[in-house]
Amino acid sequence: MKNSTLLTVFALAVLLFSACGTPAGDYEAFPCKIKGGDDWGFVSADGAVVVAPEFSHRPSPVTCGRFWAQNSRGYWELYSADEHPVTVGDKEYRYVSNFHKGHAIVAERDQPVTIIDVDGNEVASLERIGSLQPKHFGDFNDGLSVFSSDTVQGVIDFNGDVVVPAKYYSINTPADGRIIAHDSRSFSFFTTENADSTEESVATVFDYNGEKLFTVSSRKYSRIGDRFRSGYLPVGVHDGDKESWGLMDLNGEIAVRPDPSNSSITDVAGNHYIYCDDSGRYGMKSIGEGVVMKAKYTYARFLGAEHIAVNEAEDGDDPEWVILNLDGSKAVAKKFMDVSPLFGDHVFVQVREDRWQVITLDGEMAADQEQFSMIDYASLIPCYYVESDHIDIDALVSGVGMDANTMDSITFQSSVQKTLERQARYFSSTNKPVASNYSYTNEVNLFPTVEGEMISETVTFPSNLSHQTYRQEKVIDYVWGNYYWYHMNKIPTGYVFTSQTPSKFTVTFNNYGKLRGKLRTLYAALVKHFSAYGQELDSNNGATLVDLGNGRSARITLEPNSVSVVWGKLSAGEKSIFSYAGNKEDLKIQFADEESDEFGGPDD
Repeated sequence: MKNSTLLTVFALAVLLFSACGTPAGDYEAFPCKIKGGDDWGFVSADGAVVVAPEFSHRPSPVTCGRFWAQNSRGYWELYSADEHPVTVGDKEYRYVSNFHKGHAIVAERDQPVTIIDVDGNEVASLERIGSLQPKHFGDFNDGLSVFSSDTVQGVIDFNGDVVVPAKYYSINTPADGRIIAHDSRSFSFFTTENADSTEESVATVFDYNGEKLFTVSSRKYSRIGDRFRSGYLPVGVHDGDKESWGLMDLNGEIAVRPDPSNSSITDVAGNHYIYCDDSGRYGMKSIGEGVVMKAKYTYARFLGAEHIAVNEAEDGDDPEWVILNLDGSKAVAKKFMDVSPLFGDHVFVQVREDRWQVITLDGEMAADQEQFSMIDYASLIPCYYVESDHIDIDALVSGVGMDANTMDSITFQSSVQKTLERQARYFSSTNKPVASNYSYTNEVNLFPTVEGEMISETVTFPSNLSHQTYRQEKVIDYVWGNYYWYHMNKIPTGYVFTSQTPSKFTVTFNNYGKLRGKLRTLYAALVKHFSAYGQELDSNNGATLVDLGNGRSARITLEPNSVSVVWGKLSAGEKSIFSYAGNKEDLKIQFADEESDEFGGPDD
């Protein structure tokens, strides 16, 4: 590390905090590693190390002078972006977004979703939005967030105000001052069928104030891009196996008519756009003037309005990125393994497996630049989504509907047909069950969502749910005088459901969502719940056996990733709890840098 003067540190601090008002996407510094070290620090867009490497796991990028880093338990903590950062407040967070104009959307550990300021103070609660209880907040961009509630989606800003009401089937990531909302027939924009043979879908385009600007019909354009890019939205038509794409401007007017030479349009900058031809190769066209670069590259994307990065490698080979001017000449002589989007006047480039540099678009690099072994420009968001980390354990247990004789309205006297009717409530298909489809299993599985968590329920019958029926047919084998010999043939006549009723119920709660870190509490609540219906027979710190009477028992178990309760006519083996002694929850700590980077970089 180079020594920094006090003046430099002060100037950087002013830069970081004053940049808070810039649009989301204008990040102030990115996680990096310096050659010879394993810890993460931060590099600014022009290559200066602004935060010393002190973090063993990848933090979030810096926005509004703040960043997030995970502690040893996997929870996020808020830090100030000083040369040697310190935590802001003492709270732990399960889910977090980056800051925009001083606000972030977060879920504090064991708490509902809120909006906080840069000091960690609550600005607004998002536990409810009007009459709705939101499930997820995501697609954070430009200070907006798409949220879902039940089967609909809407958009809020980082003050908690509703921009687009939650009445749409899906809403794309806000971008370029526009929001695209889809109705429930949005599959019409993606189907391979003829547009006239599918239901019409209408995509509604809003501005960032929530004002409805125009609509796009799947009858006219059976293809639509995921977002606006530099003032244009890719739209197209599908004809047999052929895709033809063009561009629509911010007002809904066509700027480039769908053209069969454009099998897709992937990026736009200024007066140019990147197209893909039938061979899967990428090139560049000018709006109104046609081809500028023939489609010959494995991939391409713009770096601002004056440069383009193209991958010259063949499919399957290691990437060979080249930075070109818009006339096709090389802006930088070298080839790179990776090239970031343009941040200010600089890009991050990977020159080999463990070597990154920060350069200008003419290839210049600061003489005193550190040797970076990693710059993670793609870590745009700490969490892909934010949801509540609060759950009412008592309400969860009560919501399943469990007692000594019942689970989820199914009793030990329920028929197979009644059980399958209950199952149908949790699936889109409600066709009447056919007995012949159930002769291979003795279980019915249900997956209800209770208190925002999907749980697993199993109803077990003593025998398979259905069996084949037969009629007897006499077959004479041999006749001798007044005597004959015969045998009876069994002729299949169909299937019928068993008349038997359930022998046991099983409910399993996993710790993938809000139940992370709460399995011990849930286990204790289930033990208390079932002990009220009978007498505790045996227990250890991982399991409890309860006698429910009528020859039925309940066994509650705590396992590393789940809590289960099984009750009914249990076998001797199922009543044994010895093997569960000593069990405890595995918190499954997942650090950001250990996850696959599946969401891509800023322009992906």
